[in-house]
Amino acid sequence: MPFDVRVLTVPTGAAEVRFADVDGDKKAEILLLSHQPVTGQPDAASLTVIHGDGAVRTVSLGNRPMFLTTAPSIGSAPGTGLWGLGASSWQVWSGDRFVAGAAIASPLGQLGRATPEFAQLAYTVFPGAAARIAWSQGKYLCTLTPAGSAADASCGSVPAPARGELSATWSEGGQVLATVLTPPPLSVNDADGDGVADLLIPDGKTLAVYYSAAGSTPATHAIGARAASWTLPIDLGPDTTPREKGKVRRDVSAVWFDDVDADKRVDLSLLRYVTDGSFFGATAELLYAHGNGAGFAAVQTTPLPSAAFAAQLVDVDGDGDKDVTAVLVDVSMGNLARGLLSHVVRAELSVLRFEAGHFNAPAPIHTVSFPLDAPDGFHVDYSHDVDGDKRIDLVIAESGEVRVYKGTSGATEATPRWSVPMDVPEGDGTLLTADLDNDGRAEVIVWGKTSGKLSILRAR
Repeated sequence: MPFDVRVLTVPTGAAEVRFADVDGDKKAEILLLSHQPVTGQPDAASLTVIHGDGAVRTVSLGNRPMFLTTAPSIGSAPGTGLWGLGASSWQVWSGDRFVAGAAIASPLGQLGRATPEFAQLAYTVFPGAAARIAWSQGKYLCTLTPAGSAADASCGSVPAPARGELSATWSEGGQVLATVLTPPPLSVNDADGDGVADLLIPDGKTLAVYYSAAGSTPATHAIGARAASWTLPIDLGPDTTPREKGKVRRDVSAVWFDDVDADKRVDLSLLRYVTDGSFFGATAELLYAHGNGAGFAAVQTTPLPSAAFAAQLVDVDGDGDKDVTAVLVDVSMGNLARGLLSHVVRAELSVLRFEAGHFNAPAPIHTVSFPLDAPDGFHVDYSHDVDGDKRIDLVIAESGEVRVYKGTSGATEATPRWSVPMDVPEGDGTLLTADLDNDGRAEVIVWGKTSGKLSILRAR
């Protein structure tokens, strides 16, 4: 299965790439957000929209405060659209501009002119209505667009006090006070199995659960109709104690509140680093606690033989439940010393399959090389089906080529099925996959922040 390769000219200075159906044709466009320096002012931003026919259009966004997010748009523009949260309202991208939507109390009004950035502010909560959630003044606020309507409505709010930090530094002008306001972490998933997503706010060993209620009409949908506090079987808070030689320490590196076992109720999964006084020689462990609709069962632990990076929760084998993929790296002194000589550290892309109610031990999928002198040159995507057989395929940059290893049942073939000579620019997320034309086969996208070009590899 060869690939058609299309190379497009795009603006330099791209900060991030996203995918959304911005024209309502049920096919995703590629969105590039670019920053341009302005003397004495915050950077200006521009949005480049790349359509399926190869048409490229760039629109200036100025330097007004706005967070951008991709989210379902079920009202007048079905599909996944592009939304912006400005100083006082949600806006949806339509044509080549943002159209104002529902007013919402937004903290952006106090920021002045600032550079727009993408943010995770939108979620699918209620069936048939596109809900968007934003934090403001100690609350998570919800607005939605009912099906068949272009008008937004409020679906309530839940309390969510932020954490504030104040730090003092000195410069030639005297003392400078810096403040950081961090909203609490938010997860949105179905806690009780009623088919409606709930708002979950973890804090250490406690999970605040705000149940959503689907009304008889979209206008009566509500978040926080009732609340509960679940005791977590593991403390998610950071360990702030000093490292001590000979003392085992476990640090949480990733947390997922998601339905792992496909029973329609949220489960708890987390990855922890295990160290003994130093990060050198670290291993890892995957913990899983089944959700029963009113809390979590006892923790199951799956040990990993080495440190784990880039962990994802994804259905690798297409059986409906979620598996974990991770890059396992031996971070012992001896292995890293060998890497300093060769400038390359070898790692194992591995999968921990979920079967019979638990995660299995990690099984190697593919050996990859991690360049020590260019860590941003490490490019692996293992999240989508490229050939349409409903199994995830491995896409990786190796030896000056973009290679695709065909996925099998929880594994991949040993040799690449397809390859294209192509250098992938350094940077995070410059090799990725997405099903743009909604045909069940993901395209491969290669881009660079300063390269001025973007390549789309599409299976014939």
